[in-house]
Amino acid sequence: MSKTRKPKRAPVIIPDFDQSLPMLLLRARDASMGYFKPVFVEAELTEQQWRVLRALGDSGESDISSIADACYLLQPSMSGILKRLESRDLISRKVNSKDQRSSLIKLTANGKKLIKHVSPRLANSYEEIQAKIGIEQLSQLYQVLSDIEAKLRSQ
Repeated sequence: MSKTRKPKRAPVIIPDFDQSLPMLLLRARDASMGYFKPVFVEAELTEQQWRVLRALGDSGESDISSIADACYLLQPSMSGILKRLESRDLISRKVNSKDQRSSLIKLTANGKKLIKHVSPRLANSYEEIQAKIGIEQLSQLYQVLSDIEAKLRSQ
């Protein structure tokens, strides 16, 4: 009985710190956020608050856990974010009729109005980024990042 050998892999060499995958991704994120942060500052929003508003704009009404998952936010952080958004009358909460222990969150008219106000400014930011790196490279970047996420999350 012959043993099948696995092909030898080339040894993985850990890149220099500044060329490591986590650092490259963090720096790219920081560089891209430079185009969006001024818009958030003008709207008196944090990036996390915008993510919550945006997720609610897409989903309509959602429970806190689903919003946290969609926005990659920790549940404890959601409490403060939702309090601040609610105090600005951008969201409203109601008891979930299916589960009295949870709340459903939705945008208010003011929240929808703010999204309408902010979205064109963010579109300008996307246009600036696209002008700098090109539509083809930007499309490739979206695809590569989506592929990487899918492959690294698969078991």
